Amino acid sequence: MSWCNRRLFLFGTASLAGCGFSPIGQGGHPFQGQITLPTPQNKNEFMLVHRLEDRLGGVTSPTYALQFSISTSSQRTSISSDGKANRNLIEGRVVYTLTRQSDAKVVISGRADAFVGHSTTGSTVATAAAERDAAQRLMIQLADLVTEDLLLRAHEVAQ
Repeated sequence: MSWCNRRLFLFGTASLAGCGFSPIGQGGHPFQGQITLPTPQNKNEFMLVHRLEDRLGGVTSPTYALQFSISTSSQRTSISSDGKANRNLIEGRVVYTLTRQSDAKVVISGRADAFVGHSTTGSTVATAAAERDAAQRLMIQLADLVTEDLLLRAHEVAQ
């Protein structure tokens, strides 16, 4: 990095720090320890809840409840000349609502969509492992999108 670029970076960082700017992920967030999550009923829900717990923190003072429904679909995206699938695409959607527990009012609702792909050209065991990994990556993406949306829309709850 050249000397000039370093000075610009340091000046830009200092000016942002001076105005009270702080990233969303640092120093806690408005929902830290306040959101209860449902008990997972299947693998996808388990992976989603696990990631949401990592991002939102453990419940210390339950104020809100997050409810969601997950839907996924899979389709072949690359087919060889002999008709075998080389790659699959898994699309996922989570529709969620954040409800204030004191008055059962829905304060935030939304949906998140994501997709992942995986190879199907290996052995049966390798293909099954790739599919499990893809499902896990999909749930992580969806949980991250839900978390980001909740944090970006936290001001709506205060109104």
